[in-house]
Amino acid sequence: MGPIVIVLKKNGVDIRMCIDYRVVNSFIQISNYSLPLIDDLITGFEGMMWFMSLDMASGFWAVRMTERAKLISAFTCPFGHFQWVRMPFGLKNAPLIYQQMINNCLWGFVRLPPKEEALVDQDVLLSHGAMKWMQDVV
Repeated sequence: MGPIVIVLKKNGVDIRMCIDYRVVNSFIQISNYSLPLIDDLITGFEGMMWFMSLDMASGFWAVRMTERAKLISAFTCPFGHFQWVRMPFGLKNAPLIYQQMINNCLWGFVRLPPKEEALVDQDVLLSHGAMKWMQDVV
């Protein structure tokens, strides 16, 4: 269980509860699923005229936690003891698990050339022209 840190959001009114998982992460073995290299994604931009970036807001929360992960990520505060049902930010393998889920979701369901990839919670779609771009997106 990691200590809780309260952070004020940019609007100066709302708060964000953050859990410091550094100690927990030191015991977690890193997953062998690799993220796309940013250099490969940037190289894919060469010669493209159109691009679209989609931000998957709160994307990690689409991933259900296993029973073991719920125990590992549990936290205690003055209001009680809690376990995450959905994957929170801060756990070492969260980006890798989310990347794998996004890749599995996109596989075979969208008409995207191999250069067009997803990077954690950012999907990037590229094209040489507007009509081709619209065909790929739709």
